Amino acid sequence: MSRPANSKKSIFSDILVVIICVLGFLACLALFYNDLNTAFIRLGEKPVAIITFRYNMAQRRFIDRLIWDRLRNESPLYNGDIIRTADMSEATITSVYGDIIDLFSNTLIQIFFDDTECIIELSGGGVNVNTSSDNMVIVSGKNRINAGRGSVLRASAIQGGESSAFNMSVSEGSAFLNGNSIAAGYGVYINEDGVTLPIPQAAVISPHSGARIINTGAGSNINFTWNKINYTQDTITRLEVSSDRNFTRILFYEDTAESRLEAALPSGTWFWRLIPLTATGAVSQEVPYSRIIITNSPSPVLISPRENQEIHYRDNQPAVRFVWTSSPDALSYNLEAADNPSMQNPVIALNIRAGSGRQHSALSSALGQGNWYWRVTPVYSRNSGVGAVSSEVKGFAVIQNSAFTARERNIPDASQRRSQSETQDGIAHRQIFPPDNYVVADSLLPDMRFTWRTDLENIRFQFSSERDFSDLLIDESAFLETYTIRSMPSGVYFWRIIGSEEDIQRETQGRRLTVADSLLPPDLGRAGNYIANQNDFFVISQENQHINFSWNPSAGADYYAFRLYRGDSSSPPIIETTVFGTSISVNMSNYNDGTYTWTVQALSRETASSSRRTGIAGSQAVNVRHLRPVVLVHPFNGMEYAGLDASRNPDTAQWTSQETAVNVSFIIARDINMRDVVYSRANVSQSFVMPRITDGNYFWTIRALTTEGLDISARAPSQFRVLPIPPLPVPQNRLPADGHTIRSEHIRASRSVNFSWNAVQGANGYIFTIFQGTGRGRSVVIQSPVLAETRYTVEDIRQLGRGTFYWQAEAVYVLDGDFIEQRGQLRENRLNVDIPAPRQINTRDSGILYGN
Repeated sequence: MSRPANSKKSIFSDILVVIICVLGFLACLALFYNDLNTAFIRLGEKPVAIITFRYNMAQRRFIDRLIWDRLRNESPLYNGDIIRTADMSEATITSVYGDIIDLFSNTLIQIFFDDTECIIELSGGGVNVNTSSDNMVIVSGKNRINAGRGSVLRASAIQGGESSAFNMSVSEGSAFLNGNSIAAGYGVYINEDGVTLPIPQAAVISPHSGARIINTGAGSNINFTWNKINYTQDTITRLEVSSDRNFTRILFYEDTAESRLEAALPSGTWFWRLIPLTATGAVSQEVPYSRIIITNSPSPVLISPRENQEIHYRDNQPAVRFVWTSSPDALSYNLEAADNPSMQNPVIALNIRAGSGRQHSALSSALGQGNWYWRVTPVYSRNSGVGAVSSEVKGFAVIQNSAFTARERNIPDASQRRSQSETQDGIAHRQIFPPDNYVVADSLLPDMRFTWRTDLENIRFQFSSERDFSDLLIDESAFLETYTIRSMPSGVYFWRIIGSEEDIQRETQGRRLTVADSLLPPDLGRAGNYIANQNDFFVISQENQHINFSWNPSAGADYYAFRLYRGDSSSPPIIETTVFGTSISVNMSNYNDGTYTWTVQALSRETASSSRRTGIAGSQAVNVRHLRPVVLVHPFNGMEYAGLDASRNPDTAQWTSQETAVNVSFIIARDINMRDVVYSRANVSQSFVMPRITDGNYFWTIRALTTEGLDISARAPSQFRVLPIPPLPVPQNRLPADGHTIRSEHIRASRSVNFSWNAVQGANGYIFTIFQGTGRGRSVVIQSPVLAETRYTVEDIRQLGRGTFYWQAEAVYVLDGDFIEQRGQLRENRLNVDIPAPRQINTRDSGILYGN
């Protein structure tokens, strides 16, 4: 049964409606996506700054809108804009005043501009500011920074908000914080209450964050300098340089007590930070990092005019074309020409804007007849870390010749076209590339084009292994003034162009070309800086220990590509970097034990006379084992013990080891160098009872070896403190009372003297002492051993004699072996002994009682 015609029309119309709705939805979705991911602009309002660099995600919100838009490079910023960066993101803002503001990750700022100043309200995160004006102000909570022209400073709001902690340091110039001047190399740390804390800081002086270091040679030796703030005597500084912001791929680190270090770094972007370290470890506050960019930009090589070249002219001064190779990252070039090799008072002083391409040139007609010298100096941005290096100076001559012919002026005329052979300076028949004596890598030969210019006919390209072209390897027609050779064995060759004019054969001079093999693989040495090398290529590294990889130089190499693989080289490398030199140090603390493969590949740069060249990678395996030292667990660093607890209930010491530890020794000393040893004990287990220790500051450690005899002692001792034992109270009700006098009537009744006192809680003994005299003349008359009773009797007062005496009863607590654990407070009673002195006895002479 067939459907009605109107039913089919209804179905088609429904399908059409659905298609239109879907297309409309997709269009709306596309508009929404485009709106969401577009950096908006304001019509009729001038930008006050531009985002010149963005890494990962940076967003902007207009002051009068609630929508965040994603910023791209070269996005405009307007007055009142709020900018934020996400985790692991960065951004660089350049203001209309020329100030550069670097935003680090998780940073939130708002910018305000007027005719007098630029205000950055920092609500969280950190910024680095490089000022070109006197108008920069940074506000964070209640803190206000005014930065002067040419200043470089860092500011961080640790938590954000009105009560946030605040940290700042100045690298160059000066700044005012809340009206107080902060000079270069100094900084402050302010807590939430506005109190300046004496927290150790390493204030960066150079290179400042975001600096671009121009490397004009084979490598860059970077001078890291800083100022030590709030350092104690035992505080040192650790410099860490990493290829990532998380500092998981550390290229270089070193601890030093100085305030400067020099490190050779290859080209690339590097992140570095300074960590103050005390005897107990790193400081607790967050340590900011800095970013530097190292680029390879060799000095220009002068191409034309060549050394000692003669330029002839007849009437008007010639237009001399100066040609030189480019220096990457140069903004412009200063071209100078003078009549003396020291380049004083140059006749030509031009600034040539840098552009793309491997060569730059300039044309000048300012030079007349004479001997001239010229050079080119690249100009870099003000953020570059080193001064530009000029090219070498080359000399040439300009000669006026009234009989100068068209041929000598290199102008193609009839006589010139009929010449038997043409040089490369000719216009009618001229070779362009490659130049004479050029060296090309065999792998790049298919990418190289032989080019020339000619107005001859029947052009042929000839390629030979002989200078006289007696053995032609290639002899083919070439109509497009270019030729490509797909492959050719390494060796020395010659090439030229031949053609005809009026049935006469013309040919260029033969140019020499060297096809070079790959650079030879470097001769790799053994991995070094190991603790023990038990088998071939077996390295044992300590925690945070670097392993040195070195190799012999390869002939023709300018630099090397170093790669480190986990396992064999079939997996992606875990480290890949460029090395200017023949060694690199790798921190293996973040990598597991196992077999690694490291390779080194020789590389050479492209020059005016040679293509770039690559080499065959040398490879070597290394087995890495991390030697993990003993970890001190308890007592932890900085722990305190009450004096009585340390004596009566000694704590339990604990330590752990991932190695099989032997020859274990427990040591307690009074100094961090463990030289003033007060206690040592051998063969302790991983949990044992500590000895009884008197009050004082102590350091403890565990010294141990592995079964192979390798030292796995704890990296640093742990400190603890035993507080003094509080003294026992003074015995009360001491008799005889203070100031008591013993007179003669007492002697008549009894010659003994009884002393007594009340018992003291916590004491199990007493020491009774009688002194005579005061100060330096004081002497002990009677001192008892430790008494168990609260009394003492002097049996005969004649032991004392006549005079003034002082006596005391000290409460003590005595352990087994007569060791006095706890002593008592002392208080004396005065005792006067006033007895008559004995009289002189008179005797009578009785004469001689016995005979002789």
